[in-house]
Amino acid sequence: VRYTLDGTAPNPDSPSATGPIRVERTATVRAAAFRPELTPSPEVRATCRIGPLPAVSASDATPGLRAAYYPGNWNAIPDYTSLRPAAVTTVPSIDVSPARRPEFFGLRFTGFIEVPADGEYAFSLRSDDGSRLFIDGVLVVENTTAHEAREQTGRIRLAAGRHGLVLDYLQMLGDRSLAVFWEGPDLPRQELPAARLAHAPAAPAR
Repeated sequence: VRYTLDGTAPNPDSPSATGPIRVERTATVRAAAFRPELTPSPEVRATCRIGPLPAVSASDATPGLRAAYYPGNWNAIPDYTSLRPAAVTTVPSIDVSPARRPEFFGLRFTGFIEVPADGEYAFSLRSDDGSRLFIDGVLVVENTTAHEAREQTGRIRLAAGRHGLVLDYLQMLGDRSLAVFWEGPDLPRQELPAARLAHAPAAPAR
């Protein structure tokens, strides 16, 4: 596995990741696997920020998240911002219940997560098929392609208070599942509780 920290795409001459990658300043890690005479693996990337991200103002937020439902057939999570959802609902917690059919669909959850204390938090996505998580616009976990249930974890430093959350999900064929876990300062690993989720009111219709 080769990686870069300067924003450029990794290549066979980039530094080799033989263990944990040390990041001493805010940077985007880009990585891919290379082997002679084989096609490189798809690139994965994650942004590492040094220092806790400040909380955002969301005094008018109400419980739950907004869930947008997208019927479609994709091999990896698409750019949902370029698509129009077939339905948008408010949900109390994160699961696949907003889907209106068992296969070939995507979901995007948006809102806020309330963090109890300053510090580093680990977020884990367990999904079948793909999923990815952004906090305050920073990609924290990427688990995007079709696969059986598996878990991926990322870490981010956050200040106490509310932070923007975007969680994308993709379902193709077969089983479907989605769960989010977190742990942090004086906070044991647990499924992300509904009490920590909120969303902004919808804009009035014109």
